[in-house]
Amino acid sequence: MGKLFRFEWLKSRKNIKNIVMLSLFLIILVGYIILNGVLAQRYKIDERVNYTSDKWYSVMKMNELLALSDEKDMSKDMKTEIDFWRQVYQYAVSQDIYKHWRGEDKWRDVVRETIEKNEYLLKGKEEGITTYNRISDQELRNEIKKNQVFLAEDIKPLDSEYQMTSLHFLYRLLNQLFPYLIVVVVLIVCADTMSSEFDTGSYKFLMLQPYRRGKIIHIKSIATICYAMISVLGIIAGVFLVNGCINGFGNPNYPVAIDGSRFSRLISDTYKTNAVEYIGIGKFLLYVIPIAILYLLFTAVFALIISTLAANSIASLSMSVGIMLAAIMLQPYVVSYKTLSLVYPVSYCNPVEVLSGGTYGTALMAILVLAFLSIVIYLMNVLIFKKRDLL
Repeated sequence: MGKLFRFEWLKSRKNIKNIVMLSLFLIILVGYIILNGVLAQRYKIDERVNYTSDKWYSVMKMNELLALSDEKDMSKDMKTEIDFWRQVYQYAVSQDIYKHWRGEDKWRDVVRETIEKNEYLLKGKEEGITTYNRISDQELRNEIKKNQVFLAEDIKPLDSEYQMTSLHFLYRLLNQLFPYLIVVVVLIVCADTMSSEFDTGSYKFLMLQPYRRGKIIHIKSIATICYAMISVLGIIAGVFLVNGCINGFGNPNYPVAIDGSRFSRLISDTYKTNAVEYIGIGKFLLYVIPIAILYLLFTAVFALIISTLAANSIASLSMSVGIMLAAIMLQPYVVSYKTLSLVYPVSYCNPVEVLSGGTYGTALMAILVLAFLSIVIYLMNVLIFKKRDLL
């Protein structure tokens, strides 16, 4: 069996389609880092001349109040509200000044002003001074908690969301590219595992081996899945290390949002309330690994069963990618049906959303659903191959 496994591994490794696909994957990852680096620099330059949105909004609200009545003749409530927006404006101005201070690092002052401004806005909403519907009360509380972590851990916030330290590269990769790019790469690598044998007629050679059909499909499946997973994860790890040497690895304690019931409940309350906790990005990425690995495993097993059912490689490749992308496109509509969403595997295609409470199902539900479906589909694939007439 070891010889057959090595044979299948070498076959996957020397497959031109796989070499081209994995090379494109590497190029896209490098391009993604370069593009984000350009955007980070552009964002940093633009910030020097731009007012913050809170400054514009507070000025606009004061102008609206002044347009309604002369300040001397204003009611007490209107005067209270205009004083409120003056204070918000002062906080925003202080943030802007500290953020672009020349010759001295003032990020801690920016964070303190941000906390005070958000606490002031929250208090104003609670006291009925303003509605301020641009951001919810819970989102303000979340921002306060996040900025408190920056001060408590003495962590400088990123200059922009595009800053590409290696830890943030992984975070954004899992959040933005994982549901599409990485899944498609695994699909294409695995989708012709059996159909290519039917194309070339080499399945006859397999049948001549002193193994039962069940063992043959097990070995081929395991070899293909191992090759796909190791290749994809190896490329990501290589890019992570090289990027870390160039742009830095980042602080593992940098706060990111996480669902408090991630592994203790099956259904997330965070999806409705947005009441998140904050943990270090290093620990967060470790929590993401089981979900990401299981989703890739589910994707690979799905591609394998399509490969067994399809008549040829082109059909299996197009069907695998087409069905998976269609399932991802349908996911926003499935969300409206809570029960269906919980068992719909594509609901867990974004592991960052799952862990941060952006889905009905928690990380625990994602692990159970993906593991169960992967096992069921794999066993179905073995049964189909055993029963299929290959002559």
